[in-house]
Amino acid sequence: MLHALRRRRRLQGVSPPLAYCLYEDGSTHNLATGAQFVFWVCFVSSVLLLGAGLWQVARNPGTLVRQFLTEDSSTS
Repeated sequence: MLHALRRRRRLQGVSPPLAYCLYEDGSTHNLATGAQFVFWVCFVSSVLLLGAGLWQVARNPGTLVRQFLTEDSSTS
């Protein structure tokens, strides 16, 4: 019996967890679409900001070094 259940599950696949709002009238609203959109917006903006920072350091490595220098070590 267990073997048959495993085989059936393998054939049907495992459905992903669903995130939705269930309203009083029985209708639903899928939340996954909005969450995916927010994730991709945050991901792309993070990659762009990281790329811009790396591009600045690649063009002028001194800007990164100057950030970590203290005023005492820069005068001597």
